[in-house]
Amino acid sequence: RVGMIGFNYRFNPLHVEMRRRLQAGAIGRLVGARSVWTTAPQRLPVWKTERLTGGGVLLDLASHHFDLMRFWFEREIIEVHASVRSERTEHDTASVQIRLGSGLLAESFFSLSSIEDEQFEVYGSTGKLSFDRFNSWNIELAGPQPRSIARRYFGRVISALPHTRFAINKLRAPGMEPSFSTALAEFVSAAQVERQIHPDLDDGFKSLSVVVAAEESAHLGRPVKVPQAGP
Repeated sequence: RVGMIGFNYRFNPLHVEMRRRLQAGAIGRLVGARSVWTTAPQRLPVWKTERLTGGGVLLDLASHHFDLMRFWFEREIIEVHASVRSERTEHDTASVQIRLGSGLLAESFFSLSSIEDEQFEVYGSTGKLSFDRFNSWNIELAGPQPRSIARRYFGRVISALPHTRFAINKLRAPGMEPSFSTALAEFVSAAQVERQIHPDLDDGFKSLSVVVAAEESAHLGRPVKVPQAGP
């Protein structure tokens, strides 16, 4: 059977382009990464308010970013150091320090009790790649030399022009997120010809392993290794 995990953000053109640029060495040797994903407070189903029944920001939001880091950097997450708080519901806010197999360090912050925001930054020896999932039409590349505010904003306008079609598709997509329909279409296509597809069940297992390690780290108050054995 063909199995696929619903990590739909792998199919967002911004994440696909981030992966392509990293593979091409666009910012030289990788130095570090940072991500933020927060949502505004909203009425949640009862099961989402308690960790025991499947709630918590690590499962809800962080699992996607853990998968995206594996997708971008093509390395496994080998260690995490997490801190978790309960603002409105149980375990709805978390900060996670991440170490990947290449030695690369990343930091992530997640919350279900703030504002609608999702941003990514990857730092390299020759520049920085960044984007805002809600507001960006393309990946922004910052070089090692600072630019004036006028040049920076003019550069953003010019670089956004080739991505007008993406902007239109984004505005028309459910929840302004085009990857939902793309991910479903890819799954249907793969299932019709019985072709295996990523993210598969193993990708889901590995992301869940990072979530479990992060929860253990928050409980113990120290870094925890992520098991690397297969499912």
